[in-house]
Formats: sequence, structure tokens, C-alpha cells
Amino acid sequence: MMGFTYRCAPNWPPLAWIACCEPGSRQIEVTHGPQVETHPNWFGEIVWAGDFAAADFDETDVVFGSGAVAHPGRATAAGTAGEVVFVSSGATVDRLQSLVAGGRTWISNSLACLLAQVDGRLDPTDRSWFDRLGTITRGIENYEPDLPTSAGPVRLTYFYNLAWNGRSFEKREKPLGISGFESFKTYRDYLAESLAALGRNAEDGRRQHPFALMGTISGGLDSPMVATLARSGADLTEAITFARDDGSDTGEEAAEKLGIHVTIFSRDDWKRTGVAPEAAFIAGDAKGEDVFLAGAEAMLAGRLLLTGHNVGILLDRNRPDPNRVIRRKDRSGTSVTEWRLHAGFVHCPVGFIGVRHAPDLTRISRQPEMDRWSLGGWYDKPVARRIVEEAGVPREAFGIKKRASSVLFFKSGAGLSRSTMAELGAWLRSRAGEFLRKGRIPPGHARPLLVAGRWASRIAGGGLMVLRKRLPAGRGGRVERLATRMIEHGQRDPTFDYAFPWAVERMKQRYPAVGAADRAAVGRAPGVPEPFAAGATLNHAPLEPVQT
Repeated sequence: MMGFTYRCAPNWPPLAWIACCEPGSRQIEVTHGPQVETHPNWFGEIVWAGDFAAADFDETDVVFGSGAVAHPGRATAAGTAGEVVFVSSGATVDRLQSLVAGGRTWISNSLACLLAQVDGRLDPTDRSWFDRLGTITRGIENYEPDLPTSAGPVRLTYFYNLAWNGRSFEKREKPLGISGFESFKTYRDYLAESLAALGRNAEDGRRQHPFALMGTISGGLDSPMVATLARSGADLTEAITFARDDGSDTGEEAAEKLGIHVTIFSRDDWKRTGVAPEAAFIAGDAKGEDVFLAGAEAMLAGRLLLTGHNVGILLDRNRPDPNRVIRRKDRSGTSVTEWRLHAGFVHCPVGFIGVRHAPDLTRISRQPEMDRWSLGGWYDKPVARRIVEEAGVPREAFGIKKRASSVLFFKSGAGLSRSTMAELGAWLRSRAGEFLRKGRIPPGHARPLLVAGRWASRIAGGGLMVLRKRLPAGRGGRVERLATRMIEHGQRDPTFDYAFPWAVERMKQRYPAVGAADRAAVGRAPGVPEPFAAGATLNHAPLEPVQT
């Protein structure tokens, strides 16, 4: 039988955790921030559409955050008795990170935490981080799963669960919450019911640290659809929004019709939140585009944050490739994965509920009954529009045109803060020797050449786009994808290519070493059978101090 020994790290980000799995040991040591739920047979910063007392979050795909549950008596394929299932989010905005080092397997909801504990680092001379992390847009079967580090390759696991049998991990598919969607009503009702169940679970009084619902809303289509469903299904009453310089795009009119109180922040409030505020977001996905959320950090602690990520592609009537492997157009939402652990909230992007039935939703979007809610053009999501309009929100109050909130630091001149530019520049200069030893010109010296190369890439990509328009229909897909990559590469600030390892090193400092005094075994909770062998003790060395 297997179980957990817990160690609280009071100075860590409140929702961070790392588990050390030692082959042959009956106990898994979990070191965690002060607001991670810890129970005899499970732990996590996790919310799911199910009964809280059942702790059955490994049996659903409507699950957000992360955690693990022990099944002591379950037989495994390896012939061992008992397993522990580590559960990832049912959305590709969060992930699990695992690494084999020193004969042990480490797994965490934070890359920075994992590398801090094993004294690992990323290669500061590697320019591929931005592209590596972006491969999750290819879907859960085709992304690049391994990140090279000085401690060995770190395996990234999105959407799948990982079952530990006492010796190794087995990747396991999440069960389907529903077999498919037959109609608009089937989908709408499933979302409303799922949000109601998530709300009950998040706010359950038996939680050590409950999560209250918080919505987001804008003048677009995605977040108003989520807010509408959460208002009716889960009694959502609060939302945040981010206004542009002209005060627009707040979604206030839609929120008023729905009876939701909105707190308005500026899209630039994040710039006033401290030194190098971008670091936590860049450490999430090497891009950092969701940094605008930092302006609302004070309101997000202890929340289940409902966002509209992935609604756009999932419900696009013109979608050319509805698929079951969660391919996406962009990686929006992924930069939140490290920062939210510090801010203390669980991220629930509602557009991932039922995501593996995307072909059904494209078919529903194109049915004649949906024509009434179709406005034509490329920004056409009749399912989302119907949900909001049938709740009494007038058509002109939302979703007339797409206005992204993302902050694109990778584009030249996009506006990293002065403190970040100074710190990143100094960090790169201090590592100039590493570049030279590998026969590479340090970024500061190579910048003129890199800028010229990016300019040439943009020009070549534009030429391919012109060529693509001259090709027969259905034959220009590859050319367009190549051209898009070349244009995006050409737009990138060359210094930003090296921001990811800097940001991760900075975030590692938030994970100081934990002393033995913080170790605690969680006893049996009232009414919960004891799942462990009695008297189990820790049988490996303490965590190593963090090197900063």
C-alpha cells in the first residue's frame, strides 16, 4: 500500500507542491505551500465536477488545478499492490513536470519548484525555449514533452494523468465526462451543470481552503458566454475586466444585464505591481502574454477563476480542423501556470470542458437552426452568441469584433518593463562566458546581426503569403503555416529568446529549502479509512538547499 507524508513550506507560493517518489518506498513525500489541501489519501490545489468527499478527481476530465490520490488496494499492470494517480488539469494551460534524478522521480505543478529542489538549470544560451513551449498548440499527442536541463530531461505532461505504481509512471488518459454532444441544448446544459458542480466543489465547507468563484468578462464573445453560464449554473456574482486606454472593451453592459458586479482594471496595471512583474508569466510558457492579469492579483487569492480561453477556437463555425487532441491556434492561458501558484487561485478555462468532442461542436455550429446567431465573417461563433443572447443580453452589447488583451513581449518594442530589461540584460552579460565557450556571440554583441536576420525572415514570410494566395484551394496549407512561422520569428525581439531561463531562475528563488521541522504526517480524518501502512517513516535524505 502507498500513501503520503507531508511537509509544509510556509514561505513557498501557497499552491505549489512537489512530490518525491522513491522506487520501493511505500510513502511519497510531498512538500507543499500553505494552501494546498492535504488529506490522508489525497492532496492538491484542485477543483473538479464531483463530490468533494469522494476525492474522485482522477475519474473525470472536468478538473482544474492539480493533485494526487492514493488507491492502496488497486492492482497495477506492474504486479504491485496500490498506486497513486497524479492528476493534471483538464485544460492545456497547466501541466505536470517530472524528472528522474538520483534514483528518485520528482513531480511538481511548478517547473521552477522542481528545478530548485534538484539544483537544475536551463541552458541560458539556448534560443529554442519559446518554440518548445509553444508546441502544445499542436495538441496533446504532438507537443515536445521534454525540456533539457542540467539535472536531466524534465517531462511535461498536459491533460493526461500519471499513475505511480511504486516503480515508475504510466501515462493514463482522463475518462470522458460525456460521450458526445447531439445538440446545442446538450452542450449548453452540460456546461451549466459542470459549472454548478465545480462551484459546489470549490466552495465546499469541508475544504481546508475553499475557493470562491470569480469570472472574467470583456466586450468579446468568449468570456461573456462563460459568465452567462456561470451566472445561471453556479450563481456567479463577481467578475473582473481589463479596460483599454480609451476605457473600452470592459463588458460592463453585458455584466449589468446578467446581474454580475464587475471590477475594472487597466490593461497596464500590471506595470505597477513590483520589480520585474513579467518574470512569473514568462517562466510559465516563455511568452508571458497573460501578464495583464497581475493587475488584479489582490482579488484572485482563494478564487476559482473562470476564463474564456479556448472558447474561440472550439466554437468557431469556420474551424477547418475540429479535432479530439486539443490543437489550438495559440497558447493563451499557459503563461498563468506558474504565477497563479503565487497568486493563490485555480484557473478554470471553461472552453476546455468537453473539448475532446470538438467535431460535434463544429457540426452543431453549422446546423441551420444556428443561422439566426451567425453574423458571418471570420469572427463567427453562433453557439456562444446564442447562449448570451438567450440570457437577455442584447446583440450590440458584446462580441461585435475581436479585441485581444494579450501583451506580446516577444515582438520588438512591445514593452518589457525597465526593471525587467535591466535585470535580464545584466543576467545575460554575466553569462557571456557560456556563450563564448559554445562558440556563440553573446546576445548584446550579436543584436545587430540578429535584428537583421529577423527582418529578412519577416520579408521572406510575407513573400510566401503572397505565393500562398496564388495556389489552388486546399493546397496552400503548408505554405501558409511556414510563412506564419517565418513572420512570427521575424517579429520576435532577439533578446527575448533568452528570457525564459532568466525568468525560471528568478522564480526558483521563491522556493527556499524546507527544514525537517516542517514535516508532518497527516492522520486519519473522521470517517475516512486509513489508507497507509501504520508507522511508515521517511526513508530518503532531506531536500537539498536551493542554489540561487
